Amino acid sequence: MTIQIMVLAYIFMYIVDVDYQQTIKAFRQKPDPQLYETFLQNISTFIKNLLTPKISNHADREELAQEILLSIHKSLHTYDDSKAFHPWFYSVVRFKTIDHWRAAAKRKTQSLENMPDLPDHNTKSNELRLLAADVIGKMDQLSPIQYKIIYMAKVEGFSIAEIAAETGKKESAVKVTIHRVLKNIKESLT
Repeated sequence: MTIQIMVLAYIFMYIVDVDYQQTIKAFRQKPDPQLYETFLQNISTFIKNLLTPKISNHADREELAQEILLSIHKSLHTYDDSKAFHPWFYSVVRFKTIDHWRAAAKRKTQSLENMPDLPDHNTKSNELRLLAADVIGKMDQLSPIQYKIIYMAKVEGFSIAEIAAETGKKESAVKVTIHRVLKNIKESLT
């Protein structure tokens, strides 16, 4: 779905690129606050739609959209209106988004550095070791085909289609096998 949004975004920007070029040319010749406000509103909506698949937090997305708009406003004089608008626009969005991610990563690192040491959980690790031993015991009780399907799906990360091709089973049979085996293991451990 993210790729579809990006493709639609590129197509939209390509279609309206000429309009933005004309708008900027007209604004440079005769400044019109209403025209500029309409331009910024259109760009703002487009920026938010671009950021939606990239940044899940609504507040962060809004903040970044405002930063991008401000950056466009401040650097619009660097745009050459004889060239296409969308490459210039996307470079501003891209650089601001990268700056945002860097800042977020730095904040996360700083917050982890200030975090107090965690208490020792030896009892938890013993419980996990016992649970792992139980799961291994249950896996040993599986038929060879069930074991192969679970191993390919959960350890090696193969897709259902790849597992079906490898085992000679239908995709629906692979899905059912995975579901039933995991359900049985879960029920036996509780």
